Amino acid sequence: MKVKAWQNGMQLESDTIQFVNSISSIPTPEIIHSWRDENWDRSFLILRALEGNTLAEAWDALTASQRIDVADTIAQYCDTLALSTSEKLETADGKAVLEPFLAALPPASHPSWKPQTLGPLSSTELQSILSRFTDFEGHVGTFNFYHADLGPKNILVARDGSIAGVIDWESAAYYPRFWLGTQPLVSSGFHIPGKEGKAWPHHLARSLESKGFLPDMQKYEAWRSAFRD
Repeated sequence: MKVKAWQNGMQLESDTIQFVNSISSIPTPEIIHSWRDENWDRSFLILRALEGNTLAEAWDALTASQRIDVADTIAQYCDTLALSTSEKLETADGKAVLEPFLAALPPASHPSWKPQTLGPLSSTELQSILSRFTDFEGHVGTFNFYHADLGPKNILVARDGSIAGVIDWESAAYYPRFWLGTQPLVSSGFHIPGKEGKAWPHHLARSLESKGFLPDMQKYEAWRSAFRD
């Protein structure tokens, strides 16, 4: 069972998984039951476990070719999801996005348990914010649907090295296109435990780049400046 902090205006992970299933054949965990308790500000989700080890657990046993195949498959999943677009930074159901790397830093008075969300915001609204506070180059444009947490603990691998499933969809939403190729390079959650820490983010970033999702650290730094200064 997954128990998460919840507040009004947040997307339930179960609804996101159902949306992903409607637009792709990406292997996701089966939903058994989902509910929320508004009195306790918590959401509850029971899923049927998928077979396989996490990519973090399986990494050392994978060959170089298998590691590339995993990265290429995940990049293909991202490409498939990105075909679904929106004119807003929002979740599948039009709610606020849960992505701490893009959101403003919470005030000191913000309860530590309470999620810090961002949006929904249209491309016009975002462009106005970014142009007032930064040298953000180019236009925000449309937003692409993206998992947003593809670290090695959220990818399950079968014994033959194929992908058995992708889990933890609570942050999935419509994001600016540059974020798909940039996030693996800035989030420590993509690191493999141990000596090969940055191997997975580098593999994934290369595979994403081959799909046209280019990293753009300049845009990311401009975004951070606008929302965190």
